[in-house]
Formats: sequence, structure tokens, C-alpha cells
Amino acid sequence: MRLSTPGSILSFLLLLGIVASPACVAVRKQTTTTQAPSTASAAAVEEEEEEETEDPAEKKADLERDLAMARRKLEKAKMDAQNGELESRDSIHKAENELELARKQLAHFNAEVVPLRRERAAISLQRSKDGFEEAREELQQLEMMYQQTDLADKTREIVLSRGRRRLELAKRDLAADESETKMLESYELPQERKKLELEVDAKERELEAARRAAKAAAFDKSMSVQSEENEVAKLQKQLAEINSPKASKKSKKS
Repeated sequence: MRLSTPGSILSFLLLLGIVASPACVAVRKQTTTTQAPSTASAAAVEEEEEEETEDPAEKKADLERDLAMARRKLEKAKMDAQNGELESRDSIHKAENELELARKQLAHFNAEVVPLRRERAAISLQRSKDGFEEAREELQQLEMMYQQTDLADKTREIVLSRGRRRLELAKRDLAADESETKMLESYELPQERKKLELEVDAKERELEAARRAAKAAAFDKSMSVQSEENEVAKLQKQLAEINSPKASKKSKKS
């Protein structure tokens, strides 16, 4: 096609720009799309080159230093595990002793204290009964005696009043002993026994808690030791790979 006029030439150039523009855009998109993978590949290659160019002696020194630190951590973890085991044993032993003591106190109370206190209460009650009977008999004797004598009324009244007061006190003493005996059986002994039984229950729970805590602590310490052992094994493996003949040949080639 022949272009003779300036207007025809301008129109041709505009048409050419419109047609070429989509092709340029497509080429630009293709370039952008392919650029990202190539960049990632370049980064990976660069990282590999850095690893290859790393000084083997320096890497070995770093691993040896890390291995020494890991071994110290492992030793500390083992010591912590041993100390934890000793502390757990002490806690369990203490709980066992306290439980044994609580059980002995309960057994002593039932076998010794209860019978003794019941016996004392019975003796005291019997003494009060006897005192009451003696006071009543004494008053009766005085009344019979004064009926057969010619003592002055004032003297007789004084002696009889004294006998009546003694009888009244003996009666009150007997009533108090009877109340104490009932209270001993219905309240005091059951309450004291219940308190000792609760103490035994509490010590049993403390012993179980100490045993559970010991198991949990032993598991935690074991996991810590295992973790440190794994770290030591990993570093030893890496160090062995560096010291292997294959790694030495590769180092000489580089």
C-alpha cells in the first residue's frame, strides 16, 4: 500500500500502535509470570552456594560448641530428674508417716481412751450414787435419833439442816454425773472419734496426691531428659557427617 499524504501516514502509525499494544502487554505479562519462579530458584541456588562455600572448619567448631552446650543441658536435666525423684520420695515418705500416725491415734482412741474414759465416768457416777444414798441414810438416822431424844429444838434443827444440805448436794452431784455420762456417750466420744477419722481420711488423700504429683513430675523430667538426649544425638549425627570421608573429599574439591 502506498501512502502519499501526511494524514495517511499518521493514520497508519496509529493503527500500527493499536495492533501492537496487546502483543506487548502479553509479552510483558509472560515476562512477569516467569520472573517469580526464576527469582525463587535463584534464591535457592544462592542459599545452596552459601552452604557449600561455608567453611567446614567453622561449621565443625560451631557444632562442637553446640554439642558441648547440649551435653551440659542433658546433664542438668538428669540432675533435675534425680533431685525431683528424691523430693517426691521424701514427700511420699512424709505422707505415709503422717497417715500411719493418724491411724495409730484413731486406734489408740478406740482401744485405750474410750474404755478408760467410760470407766472413769462410771466410777464417778457410782461414787455420786453412793454419796447420795449415804447422805439420805444419814439424814434418816438423824431424824430417827432426834425423835427419841430430848435435845433442844434449836440444836436438833441445826443438825437436821446440815444433813438435808448434804443430801441436796449429793443429789445435785449425782444429776451432774449422770448428765456428763450421757454427754460423754452421745457427743464427746463420737465427736472426737469423727475428728480422728477425718484426719485419717485427709492423710490418705494427701498420700494419694503426693503419689500422683510424683508420677507427673517423673514424667515431666523424663520428657526433658529425652528432649536433651535427642538434641545431643542430632548434633552428634551432624558432626559425624562433617567428619565423614565423603564430606572431607567434598571439602577438598571445593
